[in-house]
Amino acid sequence: AQSHVIVNGEVANPGSYALESNNERLSSIINRSGGLTANSFIKGATIYRTQKKDSIPGNVGINLEKALQSPGSNWDIILVAGDSIKIPKEVQTISISGQVFNPCQTQFMPGKRVRYYLSSAGGLNEKALSKRIYVVYANGNIKSTRSFLGINTYPSVTAGSNIIIPQKEKKEQMSESAKV
Repeated sequence: AQSHVIVNGEVANPGSYALESNNERLSSIINRSGGLTANSFIKGATIYRTQKKDSIPGNVGINLEKALQSPGSNWDIILVAGDSIKIPKEVQTISISGQVFNPCQTQFMPGKRVRYYLSSAGGLNEKALSKRIYVVYANGNIKSTRSFLGINTYPSVTAGSNIIIPQKEKKEQMSESAKV
C-alpha cells in the first residue's frame, strides 16, 4: 500500500504525493510539489494529520519557513501517510472578534500592536476581559496576554491573525454593575 500526502494551495503543483520513504520530510514534499508560489503565505502553512498514530488527528504546528531554511532539522518534520499540507494565500487582513463594539476585519499594518486594532474595532466594551485577550495566528498557534503587576503585555500581531477578546465571568460583571 502506497502512502500518500496531499499538498493543497499555493505550491506550483498541488496534488497527492506518494511518500518516498517512511521518514520523508516536509521540505522534500514542498520541493517535489514545485515549491511555493509568489502568492504563498508561508507563516500560515498548516498540516492536518488524519492518522491516529501517537496523537489525536488535527492540525500539527509547523514553521515552514524554518523547515525550508534548514532541511533535516527539527523544524522539518517527518510526514505521516494521510497528512494534508495546506499553503494559504498571503492574507493582508486581521480579524477582531469578541467583546469589542464593532467586530470586524481590518487591513494588516506591519508593526502595529493589539491596541491599534482594538481601536479600529471601536474599542473594548464593558464586558471585555482585557487581561485575557489572545491572538490566534494564521498557522493555528495561540498566544495569550501576559499580565504582570496590573500591566498587560499583548501578543504581537501578524498578517492573518485573529484577535479574540473574551467576556468577563458573570461574577466579575455583577461586581461592576453593583458599583453603579
